[in-house]
Amino acid sequence: MIKSLIYFVFVLAFCFGCKKDNTPQTVNIATDYSQASHWLSIPAPVMAVDVFYLYPTCWQKVALTDPNI
Repeated sequence: MIKSLIYFVFVLAFCFGCKKDNTPQTVNIATDYSQASHWLSIPAPVMAVDVFYLYPTCWQKVALTDPNI
């Protein structure tokens, strides 16, 4: 009897525990990288080429003997 009651409470909580959120959703607008205000720094151009740097944002040692970088 107790197991049935617990099961029934969990089923009710699962079915009716969440309700639809009626608040308006925000829309993400794509960043316009042609505007200088969207960049952290803009170096003075030395040559007429575009350069885009890709670099890791994290690093992890594989072994304890690996040097700190």
